[in-house]
Amino acid sequence: MLPGFAVLAWVLFGGEAGAALVVLDGARSPVTVQDRLEWFTGDDGTLDIRALTGGRAAFRPAPPRAVYPRRAAPYWFRLRLTARAETAAWWLELAYTQLDHIDLYHRVGAGPWSHQVAGDRHPHADLAWRHPYPAFRLPLRAGAVTEVLLRVQSSTSIMVPLSLWREDALARHTQDRVLVNGLAYGVLVALMLYNLFLFPTTRDAAYLWFALYLASFTAFQFSLDGFGSLYLWPQWPALADRAATLALWLCMAAGLRFTRRMGRMHRYAPRMDRLFRWLSNLALVLALAVALLGPAPVFGILPVMGLVVVLLIPLPLWAAWRAGYRPARYALLAYLPLLPGTVWLAARAMAWLEPSFWSEHLFIIGAALSSILLSFALADRINVMREERAAVRGRLLRAERAASRARQRFSRQLIEAQDGERRRLAAELHDGVGQTLSFLTNALRRLRRGDGAAVPASLEAAAREAVEEVRALSHRLHPSILDKLGWAAAIEAIAERTEAQTGIVCLVQLDEDSGALPPGADLHVYRVAQEALNNAQRHSGARRIELALRRRGMEWVFSVTDDGRGRGPSPAAGLGLASIAERATLLGGKARFENVVPHGFRVMLTFPAVAP
Repeated sequence: MLPGFAVLAWVLFGGEAGAALVVLDGARSPVTVQDRLEWFTGDDGTLDIRALTGGRAAFRPAPPRAVYPRRAAPYWFRLRLTARAETAAWWLELAYTQLDHIDLYHRVGAGPWSHQVAGDRHPHADLAWRHPYPAFRLPLRAGAVTEVLLRVQSSTSIMVPLSLWREDALARHTQDRVLVNGLAYGVLVALMLYNLFLFPTTRDAAYLWFALYLASFTAFQFSLDGFGSLYLWPQWPALADRAATLALWLCMAAGLRFTRRMGRMHRYAPRMDRLFRWLSNLALVLALAVALLGPAPVFGILPVMGLVVVLLIPLPLWAAWRAGYRPARYALLAYLPLLPGTVWLAARAMAWLEPSFWSEHLFIIGAALSSILLSFALADRINVMREERAAVRGRLLRAERAASRARQRFSRQLIEAQDGERRRLAAELHDGVGQTLSFLTNALRRLRRGDGAAVPASLEAAAREAVEEVRALSHRLHPSILDKLGWAAAIEAIAERTEAQTGIVCLVQLDEDSGALPPGADLHVYRVAQEALNNAQRHSGARRIELALRRRGMEWVFSVTDDGRGRGPSPAAGLGLASIAERATLLGGKARFENVVPHGFRVMLTFPAVAP
């Protein structure tokens, strides 16, 4: 135990009036020293330890906070310690990593000064300890006073949260801190990789921007917690100095881009969409400035713009939610756990709040929870996209069906118009030109028999031939036998005429006892028979053709089969076969064209037994 007269002697002869002494008994750890801390702010950057202890510095009690205004000149802090008894080693931890230069001087009693350095302008690999935060080992001796002087200088925010730790307690606290942060980092990295995996599948830029947001946020937090300098860039102080600020600007840019995609701002909030695009571009420009010039020139903009962005983000999401866009609901919920940590972090950077466990961990815990909720929003976005694609496919299918029905109606009307025009022309040929030619033929015949005038026989033959051609043309345009005797007689007649004109044997098998054809089907079947017979006699070289019409259950099957040469391996469909296929569609059936083994060709028409 420290003798009472030793403390009295230190106050009277070795210390300044009002200076506080921190007495360590080893029972408590950590020990906060903010209320025992003294500071000096009159250094213009030229004082060293000798000048400082030579009477040129007037220390006074430090403010009851660990956050200090930004300034170019250094701050000096003084602390006096003593131990009641011999204890294990004690460590002074400064729980903030974004300080450029930290110089710690300490001495026991009136002994020589020892010097230790830290800060992100010094390579972490050169330090004597492996700890995320700046930490300094202090030798204490029972009954003696250890004086500590701390010089701090930084171009960005300045926080000096000092705590004294027993070595074993500091090790346990570090393990707990690593565990909490490690769980949060695991969630963030897993979600980042998952969304990167989803991006090539969905081709949705929202997943890419979300992955970049998570990556930049993880890099920011990793640097802020000191793990970046400890594990990733221990030899690169320039990167350690820039990493946190650079990552935060990139995080802001990616978050704005993600919000634009997530909230479909181009549709639900077009004016804010332009503002967000401008802010994200500005954040990228400032990130480039940090990379080239360091964090100091643009650091003053960071907390202000961060607060503005945090306050703006919910507005387009709210607009999208009110417009009925379901994923915006999860995005708004995801905003809630992120808001307190963001505000706390910005307030700490602006010297409004003191460092604490919550200011250290609230941001990353909130970010992890927010990322999980945003993943739900993105999963719901996939469902919405599927529903929208299904709706689009449904509309396209309905449009395609409507177009198909319209095409069928047009084809039916076109063929019916063609058949009607053929019927009209056939009637005019038969009743007009045919009657005139018949009258002329009869007149020539009577003239030749009556007065024996010399009427050339060739003239009479020509007139008779013209009559036959007109009748044949009229029959081809519209078979009158179809109207008079029905489809069976018409098909037999066309087969007989083909056999008489070409010598090809035509066999007809018609199932007339299985009920009537659907209305309008008789003309289509006749036209199919006509086209198939024409194709066979022109192209196949056939000697035999079979025509068959049979009913099978609820459908009719009409086939025309020849024993000709068939078709080649890749035949081009002519107008005749295309016409047959179109008539099959109008009947609500289908047409098949196939070669027959060992040789030959078949046209098969299948259609329902009732009208479509």
